[in-house]
Amino acid sequence: LVPLEEEMERLELYLKLEKLRFGDKLSYAIHGMEELQGHDISIPPMLLQPYVENAVIHGILPREKGGHIDVSLRGIGNHYEVEIRDNGIGLKAAAGRRREGHESLALKMNQERLSILSALSGSSYSIAIIDRSEEAVPAEGTLVRLFLPKEAVIER
Repeated sequence: LVPLEEEMERLELYLKLEKLRFGDKLSYAIHGMEELQGHDISIPPMLLQPYVENAVIHGILPREKGGHIDVSLRGIGNHYEVEIRDNGIGLKAAAGRRREGHESLALKMNQERLSILSALSGSSYSIAIIDRSEEAVPAEGTLVRLFLPKEAVIER
């Protein structure tokens, strides 16, 4: 596990690089770190970056106009929630563009890591990936929600 602060710094560096690479095609914001100040939270390394990378590559880049990625963190009840929301083309459209037989290994490995953490800690780590067109108020893009249990998150 790594400190959440370090993981978020790496994520922001990744987004800055992608912003340099794609210019006006990409904007982003990260919210909620201040709410978690004073909590020494640790999470699995490189847990968030593959979801943000997928948002950039499969969601934002295929758009004609620029897109936005919003990463937010917050404590809710007995868990921490990380949301990665983009206004890209969405899961269905991205699936239609995918090469035959292509499977995202990073996402599959992350799911396996969360399953292992759940088994080892006895707490529930989970993830939900939602096409925003299927939400109660339909929108463009994809929403990724990671739930990290507070009692299992190691506080240093």
